[in-house]
Amino acid sequence: MSLLLNSLPQHLHAFQCGNKDMNEYSTQHDQELKRQQETLLRHCDDLYTALAMTSPDAVTVTGTDLRIVMANMQAAKLHGFRIPEQMIGKNTLRFIAASDRRRAMDNVQRLIGAGSLRNEEYTLLKNDGTRFMGEVSASVVFDDGGVPKAFICVTRDITKRKEIEKELCENE
Repeated sequence: MSLLLNSLPQHLHAFQCGNKDMNEYSTQHDQELKRQQETLLRHCDDLYTALAMTSPDAVTVTGTDLRIVMANMQAAKLHGFRIPEQMIGKNTLRFIAASDRRRAMDNVQRLIGAGSLRNEEYTLLKNDGTRFMGEVSASVVFDDGGVPKAFICVTRDITKRKEIEKELCENE
């Protein structure tokens, strides 16, 4: 028994040295995982940007102040701009008819609570003031603390669909 107790400090020392090696391995492993995560995040950002830019629908990203920080070419065309960069910094409420703005602001509050909204219809505006019917779906982007940091909006021109629906109702 005393032999076992006498050798215990050596085993503890060996374990501690091994633990040091484990700590170094763990630190190196953590650093490698962090590099992989950063690469993946950059890759995801690139994928999301590519997705937005190739979408057949208008895609905009706004800050929580509702100012546009990113728009695709379809969004620019939908609202009467030559290039998406002309939309950057503009408040999205400027593209919603005054008669629908209160409801849009109420829906922003609903969006924050629900995380996403789908197929909300509004009378929308082009840059020159021309009106058209649009359908908007949106999602909230939250930061790591669960605080909203951006909104992603997908918009479609549904003017033709609404005209067809109206004609069908009139013909019944």
